[in-house]
Amino acid sequence: MKILVSSFSDIVFVNELDKNIELVNKFVDDGNMFIIDTGKNISNVNSILNNKELKCSYYICNDGATIFDQFLNVIYRVDIDKEYVRPIYNALESSKYIDYVKIDVSTGFVSDYFRSANKIVAKYSNRVVAQKIEEALNEKFHGLNTYVSNNFINITSSKVSKAKTLDYLLNYYNLSDNKVYTVCKNDNDISLAKYNSYVIESNNNKFLHHVNSFSEALEKITQD
Repeated sequence: MKILVSSFSDIVFVNELDKNIELVNKFVDDGNMFIIDTGKNISNVNSILNNKELKCSYYICNDGATIFDQFLNVIYRVDIDKEYVRPIYNALESSKYIDYVKIDVSTGFVSDYFRSANKIVAKYSNRVVAQKIEEALNEKFHGLNTYVSNNFINITSSKVSKAKTLDYLLNYYNLSDNKVYTVCKNDNDISLAKYNSYVIESNNNKFLHHVNSFSEALEKITQD
């Protein structure tokens, strides 16, 4: 069995959503498995799918902080240490270069920093400042996994990452002996490069294969 693990970015799915869902479903019908591994929460994923039928066995969400099964039951979750949530929120919100801060509870966003957080996201207006904020947070609060994407500062527990959680899932369900392929969007998915990896928006040579689209990657994986 082949296991296809894909990011859920605009490039991978939204541009050719119906076509790619059809390709994935055929891949699964041929006896393979499909897993989503994304920085988005499950509500974001569902809103993009918009009730379309996608044959997905597991959803690794929030950069690895949560796993949902095909019925959207939580089967794994690691939150940021609760005592960190409010000071992180306050540190982010105090910057004039941060437009807003949201607490992600794995099923959606809230603005309540008195509760635990599966992930914290902050929309920034200046990338240079955002990178400095990232460095300051990592220095002040131990046990965080913080990175700057195109529009957001993303914060989860350091106990998780897209690759760490994928490893956990594969080992827990005895799937490690199968052929595992990853389809990534860019360097934000670099942790997934250790697998038989395909990337769409990166020249980084840590990824094994460089392709122009999700469909091109899936065609090559099917033929491998």
